[in-house]
Amino acid sequence: MKAIAITPLKKNSQQLIKVDEPIITDDEVLVNVLQAGVCRTDLEIVDGLYGQTPADSNYLIMGHESIGKIAEVGASVSSFNVGDLVVRTVRRPCPEKCLNCKNGQNDMCLTGNYTEIGIKGIHGIMSEYYAENPQWLVSVPKQHQNIGVLLEPLSFVEKVIDQTLKAQTRMYWDLKSAVVMGSGPIGLLASMVLRTMNVETNVIARSRKGNLKSAIVEETGAKYYSTNEYGIEELVHQIGKADLVIETTGYSPMVLEGLKFLNTNGVLCLTSITGDDRFRTIDISKININLVLNNNLILGVVNANYQNYVRGVERFSEFEKHWPGLTSKLITNTIHCLDYQEAFHKNSDDIKKVIWF
Repeated sequence: MKAIAITPLKKNSQQLIKVDEPIITDDEVLVNVLQAGVCRTDLEIVDGLYGQTPADSNYLIMGHESIGKIAEVGASVSSFNVGDLVVRTVRRPCPEKCLNCKNGQNDMCLTGNYTEIGIKGIHGIMSEYYAENPQWLVSVPKQHQNIGVLLEPLSFVEKVIDQTLKAQTRMYWDLKSAVVMGSGPIGLLASMVLRTMNVETNVIARSRKGNLKSAIVEETGAKYYSTNEYGIEELVHQIGKADLVIETTGYSPMVLEGLKFLNTNGVLCLTSITGDDRFRTIDISKININLVLNNNLILGVVNANYQNYVRGVERFSEFEKHWPGLTSKLITNTIHCLDYQEAFHKNSDDIKKVIWF
């Protein structure tokens, strides 16, 4: 079968290869990959920043965002049938079975020895087929097949919201306003989730208003602002303070800018991995005073657990109820696997590129 593989830590080493089709065991299913999403993590792996092969391989099959159809079911499997649509979850427990991994929260692993499909130690989904144990698969209704590839990033957004609300049980807190920094898939999905919760939402991004991203934001009833048109201080004055700020840009200086929007008792949620060498001189005393006196919280979030995926499937239905057809507009490029190199070229107008096999 065809697969897109890479030599981790070697820049631009991705290539289309032929590998043996998986042979499933009695307790596995064989999944035919319909679509594979490309995200910033994949681009960083292509740039050679990280990635790890499985122990028995000298290459890594890429990808962790997918929608697939079950093609074969092992003799011991009763939870899925041939033809079912599924999404593969990303993270697997550490071998030490730490407290969190033992209790189904692999996304909160304590040892750091977890593995992740298409990223760390397990082959991913950028192939025609993969074999998997059903416990790591989430069922997707057929009416969501065209947007199912977005479930993995949406599951992450669901975790952001879930963790924020859990953290804020430290007080009486009513989430009424939010600022989302960034208009990539995570930023757009976050703004859509917040709008289904009737939260007043403002999205701040580099792209000028009038593009597809701003149109999606505005269709949900949120407001869109470009940093090419307004400075941050001007936006703070225009938008005002927010109960929740979600930073999704991947540009580290925006962390400091996000603090400027925080309301009393507000939360700044950081979602980006920033592997750059940017430095800023900051007034740490002022930041410290503001955080303490305003009971502010800075919260880092990564990955998602099974329940976040399940909630994401439910959210798809809410999106379609509020804005029929809008979610599918996030998929801006559909690329055949033979043209896979095109999927790894960065373009500011893209939202989500998808590879099909």
